[in-house]
Amino acid sequence: MKEVLNEINEIPGVRGSIVLDMEGLVIASNIMSGLEERTVSAMVASIRGEIVRALAADGGDSLAAVQLLAEGGNVLFMCGPECILSVVTEPGANIGLVSIKMKASLDRLLSML
Repeated sequence: MKEVLNEINEIPGVRGSIVLDMEGLVIASNIMSGLEERTVSAMVASIRGEIVRALAADGGDSLAAVQLLAEGGNVLFMCGPECILSVVTEPGANIGLVSIKMKASLDRLLSML
């Protein structure tokens, strides 16, 4: 798993990546200094939970991905059936490239679980 996260972190502007279980517990992580692993994982799990509840109340589909874009940086996450892949980036990172790499990486990570 570390190898997969290392490959994501090689993308310019990526500050770190984390694999979480569906409750927000860290399975694997590669976060640069200055970021709090537990803070990022708790935030992602909380946001995912709220969106899933909102979708369920509306009869919607399952959650696939979320992009939170802010002035100070971005948090992206993709949900698989058994885990969540989250990536933190700097403001100017190429979100499209990060998203493409995340999708391929999530497929690889799921095959490891």
